[in-house]
This record gives sequence, C-alpha cells and structure tokens, in this order.
Amino acid sequence: MNGKQYAIALAVMALMAAAGGFAAIAVLLDPSPVQAAPDALQTRALEVVDASGKVRARLAVDANGDVALRFLDAKGTKRSEYIHEAANDRTTLDFRDAGGEQRWIASLTRENDTVLAFTGAGDEKYVTLLAGPRHASTLILKDPKTKQMVTTFAGRGQASFQLNDKNGKGGYVCSVLGDGRSVFALSKDGKLRIRGMVKEDASPQLVFLDDLRRQTWSAGK
Repeated sequence: MNGKQYAIALAVMALMAAAGGFAAIAVLLDPSPVQAAPDALQTRALEVVDASGKVRARLAVDANGDVALRFLDAKGTKRSEYIHEAANDRTTLDFRDAGGEQRWIASLTRENDTVLAFTGAGDEKYVTLLAGPRHASTLILKDPKTKQMVTTFAGRGQASFQLNDKNGKGGYVCSVLGDGRSVFALSKDGKLRIRGMVKEDASPQLVFLDDLRRQTWSAGK
C-alpha cells in the first residue's frame, strides 16, 4: 500500500469511527421516553383454544354489561358457566350435561337470596334449596317423574314439613308455629281428613273430617 492509499484508508476509518460515535451519542441522547409495560391487558373477550383451534373457554363482556366465563367441550357444547348479570345484579354458576341441559345451579341475588338446585333434563327438578332475607329457608325434594315431593322450611314465624302425593296434593303436614304451638294434618286427594293441634290455651285437639270437611269426630276442647 503506497502512501496515498494509506491516507485514504485512514480517512475512511476515521469517517466510520465518527459515524459510530455520532450513532452512540444519538442513542444516549434520544429524547423519546421509554414505554412502560401496561398494568393490565384490556379486551372485550378472551378465548382459549385447543390444539385443533376449537374454542374451549371464553371470558367476555356483552353489550348488556353481563360478564361470563364459559367452558365448552370438544363439540362446542357449553358445559359450565359462571356469569354476573348486570341488570339484576345476580351471580350464577351452573354445570351442564353433554346435551347442554343445566344439571347443577347456584345463584345469589342482589338481595342476598341464595338458590341451589339439582335438576334433570327439561323441567325435571330433584333438589331445590332456597335461603335468604326474602325467603324462608326451604328445602324441596321432588320426584322428577311426578309431582310427589317433600318440602321443609323454617321462617316467617313457623317451621313446617310437608309430604305431597304424586298429583302434588298435600298428604301430610306438620308445623310448629311462632308461638310454639304444634299442628298436623292428614289429607287424601287434597281433602283434609284429620287435624290435630295444640290450642292457644295448651289444650290438645283432634278432629276427624269427611269429604265435605264436616266434623265427624273430635277429642279435646
């Protein structure tokens, strides 16, 4: 390399060094602020898919303001749901069978009333539990094929137990009233036949009735 070539090479190297220095200074003096990581990820809907791309879970807010988390099976059938309904301020959790029918339901209303139900297909009901400020604490056991059921509740000044026949008509009722008195009744086809009670003066009374609710026999005052 002759002297002229050497001088050119030095000039090129100097120019590259200067350019690099200017670039470094530009980086150090960059006035644009550093973007901070967001505190939260915001979206109207979030979906989770399986290996084949099918949606298996979805968290979303709809136009009414209802917030729902739903889980689906591989066929796309909704199998469970956790939802808060904005309009009536009610929160519900339910589980469903392979056909999408609700089988297990739990709900809490804005008045803090609670409902827990185990159901069959369609309108079949097995067990229903109600509790809360507006309701007596109530447990209902029902034959899903008939109207036969057992009802027991406590509240509103009394505690009661009732058995209904297959037509939904009362067969046996017993209660303890708010003042401590006890009452029971036996019926057939919805017609009261025997009534027993402890009266306000603590004396017992037993009454037999006919089809027209006329007294046929009694004991006690």
